[in-house]
This record gives sequence, C-alpha cells and structure tokens, in this order.
Amino acid sequence: MSCDAALGVILRDCHVLMIRRKADLRDPFYWNVSFPGGSVERSDRDCLDTAIREVMEEVGIKLRRDSLLGELPRISPLSARINVKPFLFVVNGDVPIRIGSEVESAKWLDLRELREKYSFIPAKGIIVRSLYCCDYVIWGMSYRLLKIILHTMQVDAKDNSCRIYRLAQN
Repeated sequence: MSCDAALGVILRDCHVLMIRRKADLRDPFYWNVSFPGGSVERSDRDCLDTAIREVMEEVGIKLRRDSLLGELPRISPLSARINVKPFLFVVNGDVPIRIGSEVESAKWLDLRELREKYSFIPAKGIIVRSLYCCDYVIWGMSYRLLKIILHTMQVDAKDNSCRIYRLAQN
C-alpha cells in the first residue's frame, strides 16, 4: 500500500469537518484538531478504503467512492515518519455526525471564518502558525492541509458560496 495512514477531508458548502482527538497518551496526536483518519488495516484494499473506513469509525459518516472529489498530495506530520494520504470528499445537505471512541468533538468549520495567528501549543511547548475557528486551534499537518485547500477554493461574492477550482496534482 502506498500510505501508512489516510484521512478524509470532507467539505459541505463552505464548511470543512474537523475533529478534536480525545486525550489519550498512547495516541501521539492526542487532543489535536485534525481531519478524521488513521492507520491502514489489513482489511483495507487501498488508501481510499482506509480513509472511508476511518471517517465512518470516527464521525459516523458513510462516504462512497463516488463522493470523492479528488486526492491531495501525500503529507507527513513533522513529528512522525508516516506517509499520510488525504482524500477530498464533498457531501450535501445536513450530514449527521456520530462521534466515535477516539474523538472528543467534531465541528463543521466555516472556511470563510478561519483566522490565521500564532498559537502556543502547551503539550509541545512551542509557538506555531495556526488557523483558529470556533475554539479549534489548527496547527501542524492539519494547518498545512487546510492552507492547500484554501488555495484551491474561491468564494463567489454574489451568493457567498465556495467552489473548488483546482486540485493539486499528485
């Protein structure tokens, strides 16, 4: 398989679904704000299967391959040597969220309301560039992915809607 982990970046209108992981010292990314995702399992046929399965486990959303908008470039957290494959999905309407056992909370963040700033990350003892919205501080790999997504979108001033206009090439 060409990834160690995969995640689902789920868009709905001008919103993106983000989760806060539960505080678990066995999880190297505990209490971080991220996209639903996780490690490859033997039953996964490919990285896309991993993303779809992990989204279902973490937020209870059943994604289909035909809701896939595209793939984003592979990325790695700076703190771990793992190869993560992000997949971009689009859903419509009211999508119920069912929080899984590894997740503390999940929110649809309005991409138009994200604000960039510096944040102190107490668990790491560092100050980093971050995006902030709705009491979620997004930093690290999630910050880098969101910046890529924001660069692929445009907001239509007439109806204030968001559209993806290009995806990064793999």
